[in-house]
Amino acid sequence: MNSTSTSSLWLRVLGGLVAGLAFGLVLVVIGAHWWLNRYLHSDGFRKLVSAKTASALHAEGEYLPLHWTGTTAHSDGFHARGLPGSPLKELRADQVRADLEVSGMFRREWRIRGLDIQRLKVTVGPSVATGTFTPTTASSKSSLRLVLEPLKVHDGNIEWTTGGSVSGAVRHAGMTVKIGDDFWETSASSGELSFSDVQPMWIEQAHVRFQRDTVFITDSLLRLTEGGKVNINGQLGLGSTRESDLTLRFDEVPVDRWLSRDWRGRLVGKARGESRVRGRLAESKTMSAEGSIQLIDGRMEALPVLNRLAVFTGSEQFRQLQLHKARTDYMWTPTRLTLQKLAMESTGLLRIEGGCVVEKDVITGEFDVGVSAGTLRWLPGARTRVFTVERDGYQWTKVKVQGPTDNIQEDLSTRLITAAGAELFEDTKGAVQKGAERLLGIFQKLTQ
Repeated sequence: MNSTSTSSLWLRVLGGLVAGLAFGLVLVVIGAHWWLNRYLHSDGFRKLVSAKTASALHAEGEYLPLHWTGTTAHSDGFHARGLPGSPLKELRADQVRADLEVSGMFRREWRIRGLDIQRLKVTVGPSVATGTFTPTTASSKSSLRLVLEPLKVHDGNIEWTTGGSVSGAVRHAGMTVKIGDDFWETSASSGELSFSDVQPMWIEQAHVRFQRDTVFITDSLLRLTEGGKVNINGQLGLGSTRESDLTLRFDEVPVDRWLSRDWRGRLVGKARGESRVRGRLAESKTMSAEGSIQLIDGRMEALPVLNRLAVFTGSEQFRQLQLHKARTDYMWTPTRLTLQKLAMESTGLLRIEGGCVVEKDVITGEFDVGVSAGTLRWLPGARTRVFTVERDGYQWTKVKVQGPTDNIQEDLSTRLITAAGAELFEDTKGAVQKGAERLLGIFQKLTQ
């Protein structure tokens, strides 16, 4: 056989091999596609994905039947209940859509991307089991590694319970969620946040990480319904023994949001400041807060002590007092409120410094009260016997207050009346008649 015939033979053989290999490859692809399609539509795959998803959530859960368009899956929902010791109580996802990336199937890794949930409802709360919670996995059922990429939620609703009742909730939030081996991480850009006995707040941005019985909050900005904003950072303990430690910075918040009903309308303005809140949510008696607060565009009115000053001095400006400066440090517990380094000033008219304690709706305190010298000129004995200290452009005296918050008593009125009477009796230059008339006028106004 010559060389030309030999070459031709080898070309025919090689061509046959290539054709056979191509045909075999086609058969493999068709077979793999048939097998993949059959496997994806099987109940076994649905249970596998359910087990993998539930494992990531530390729960027991299952998808409703999966419907496929190519490698895109649709399900009417997923429902899960938390395992003993998990802070997750219940989860329900409606209208779930996802794309399955199968390029890593030969290395036993499939990736779920483009996961989209129309509505998500989650209930979390303190874990009731003792000891350390160890999540279960589905690795014993399959060596398949299922990777969940961050998912998108259009209508997210999260409730957390304390003592069997809902103590707070996030509703109708748009968010993305990342699920790790032992954590959830979510970023929200809309929605409503509410707590019991507190008006709802709107979420402008929030970054939250759920890890076991603790929620870590970073750089979260909330807008209040009636105006103002609050920035929150720190950790929130969900377990019965987990401590919470949050730092709140607030600005332009209407101050009557925090006032008791008796004080609303008496003190108005917008608050700016910060607060550190600590304690265990499951035990309200352990909760405490401390910080500082500054009042912007403040006004005080309808306070008995101010009304008395208006009567004594003849200056109606005291009845509705504009506060150009107002700030205080505070410490709060469920049974006690302490104000320290309190300073309020209506420039050129009145300045108040001091502190007080409010306990069981009873206030006890002592203040330095300074008034302008001009307001005392018609009040006998006030400057020489009561407001005896001159400092910072004001005449000063100490005032003690005590009593229920809706009926506060002070000792200034009694001392002013006593001083006026003493001044009258000591006047030796014919001012007795004039002083008596002034004192009589004061008594008449006090009894009206």
